[in-house]
Amino acid sequence: MSAPDYAAIWRESFKDGNGSMNYYRLEDAAQAYDASENIWRDGYARAAQLPCHAGDSILDIGCGPGILSIPLAEKGCHVTVVDPSSAMLRFLSRHCQEKGLSVTQICSTWEDAAFSDGTVFDYVIASYSLGMPDIEMALKKMDALARKRVYVYWFSGCTGWERVTTDLLPITGRGEQPYRPKADILYGVLTTAGISPDLHWLQGTSFNRTFPDRRGALLDVRKRLGVSDDRFDEIIEHYLDSGGVYCETETGWMYKDSTCYVCLSWHPTGGSWGSRSRWEI
Repeated sequence: MSAPDYAAIWRESFKDGNGSMNYYRLEDAAQAYDASENIWRDGYARAAQLPCHAGDSILDIGCGPGILSIPLAEKGCHVTVVDPSSAMLRFLSRHCQEKGLSVTQICSTWEDAAFSDGTVFDYVIASYSLGMPDIEMALKKMDALARKRVYVYWFSGCTGWERVTTDLLPITGRGEQPYRPKADILYGVLTTAGISPDLHWLQGTSFNRTFPDRRGALLDVRKRLGVSDDRFDEIIEHYLDSGGVYCETETGWMYKDSTCYVCLSWHPTGGSWGSRSRWEI
């Protein structure tokens, strides 16, 4: 029996055209992401765990406002970033200016980003930025540009935000939550190419959100459903009372992030991607 075509499974999930995580190109989305203390705290913690040292060259794909790029640049690494969001890159530039750092920026999707022949980086990183329909090409390109190691961060199982929309979209008659493939499919793509990646479950990574009151939680659910009026508020109120994803606290309300975050990493193949059977030892 032949192995599943993992790359095709991934590609099929992007038939709705929502590639390259377009939401994060919006100014409001970039500002909200940059303003999250939890996200920055997690970025500094993950950067500290990477084996990067001063003088190492880093390629950060989907860098956002610099969640990993800023702490790595502060280490003395030579950082190049690729991101299709000019809004995110403006926040990155602002942080670099404030901290006296220098980061080379490429405003582009990963698919369209061009590099000179012979360009390599010690480490290539893609942090929660794999909104790329042709995932095999995307990972192969990362592999080809890495000298020491590739790191990709993604999700395992149903994410917290997918749980909300999975629960509520059918009830509101607004369709169903689009399936986005997870780390198991990434692992399949890599093993099919003859790569056996290390899989690391991130401990302590969680992006809970707090709200001063119940109204704040209700508005957050509205936003996740893509509605701006009160037509589904009765359904949302019942959902809040269910005590699942959202709960009341002593100081207000909280969205409890139940997402499992993982990191897959591997030594680059040196141009031999796909040349070995995944069953070879």
